[in-house]
Amino acid sequence: MKSGAIVANGTDAPVEDVSPLASFYASVSRKLKDGSVFYPAQRMSREEALRSYTWNNAYAAFEEKVKGSLEAGKLADITVLSRDIMTIRKTTFHPRTWSTPSLAAR
Repeated sequence: MKSGAIVANGTDAPVEDVSPLASFYASVSRKLKDGSVFYPAQRMSREEALRSYTWNNAYAAFEEKVKGSLEAGKLADITVLSRDIMTIRKTTFHPRTWSTPSLAAR
């Protein structure tokens, strides 16, 4: 990312289970289940992680004009969380503490 590369993200195995929220958490914290840190220099900011799971993935699939950001006319899968993952304190920043009802919209 420091080079300007557009990083598309998905599961972060072997760091976390196959779950979008767990993978987001792993991208930011780089923590393993035992609490140790896996390649800490590869941590992303929350903004970098969010973009890597949204617009960057759409870009990697040549679909950034139809999805990847919340804009009128674009496709979207929307998840409503019980907490704001962009501002929640690090001490409570773990996917086990989030509720996740989902919606699909266009």
